Amino acid sequence: MTDLDPAFLRARKEAVTILLSWAVCLLWTVGVSWTLGYGSGSMHIALGMPTWVTFGVVVPWVAATVFSVWYGLRCIRDE
Repeated sequence: MTDLDPAFLRARKEAVTILLSWAVCLLWTVGVSWTLGYGSGSMHIALGMPTWVTFGVVVPWVAATVFSVWYGLRCIRDE
């Protein structure tokens, strides 16, 4: 068995982390938007937008942006 390059292993770990974070945001967006958009009979407003937009789109976008900036600055290394 050959030894794999440490840079390759690190890059693979970084890619898996980013793909998992993307999947979590996707599931959050679809699940919350569907539940709040179709699940309730009445429309409620939060921050000037329908609640499904606020909690199903804006919140995961902000969380994904914060995570991406943090991960890019703290965890990804340039070799």
